[in-house]
Amino acid sequence: MHNRSFVSLLAYGVNDTAAFWAALQAMFASLKDDTVVFFSDNLLTWGKALHWKSDAALARAAATHTTNLTERSVVWRTATLAWAVRHALKIEGDFAECGCYRGTTARILYDIANLSDSDRKFYLYDVFEGAEDVADHAMPAHGPDLAAEVRARFAGLDNVIITQGRVPESLAVASPERIAFLHIDMNSEEAEIGALEALFDRMSPGGVIV
Repeated sequence: MHNRSFVSLLAYGVNDTAAFWAALQAMFASLKDDTVVFFSDNLLTWGKALHWKSDAALARAAATHTTNLTERSVVWRTATLAWAVRHALKIEGDFAECGCYRGTTARILYDIANLSDSDRKFYLYDVFEGAEDVADHAMPAHGPDLAAEVRARFAGLDNVIITQGRVPESLAVASPERIAFLHIDMNSEEAEIGALEALFDRMSPGGVIV
């Protein structure tokens, strides 16, 4: 396997782990030795250039702010978002993320965009504690301590506005007037449609929604 390859040992939805990895290894062995392979976050590619592997700012921010295999496994998603925020720096407006969870991705993007030296604001939203009627969308860290964990992650960064509550209702508490970058990841169709209905008209021309 080429040294520019990236393979994570984390896979979701697998019933027979041994058989799955044996099949994956057999596939790798069938490829030419110089083939670049990517497998992570249930995404498998081969023969694709992983240019983001040479992104020093992304590597530095990810190494600083990720704490487990799950967070590191979404590197391709994070690389896509890194492209989006860099583009958004050319556009008028603030940044927003609906469904920030533990704030890991937002903290990485904050560093990549060098927002500590910017007058832009980064608005973050999450229910944090979870609720019975959103239980299907809850993640393991959702609970009474998550909001404090996220606030601690962004302590001292005055241009980060963290709002606890359901989207879209919580958008009425605090939200940007103009948006250059909007990341929506809440695993809830109702909440995501609500976020778009509330914020789409605030997107600046050329802004990015992921």
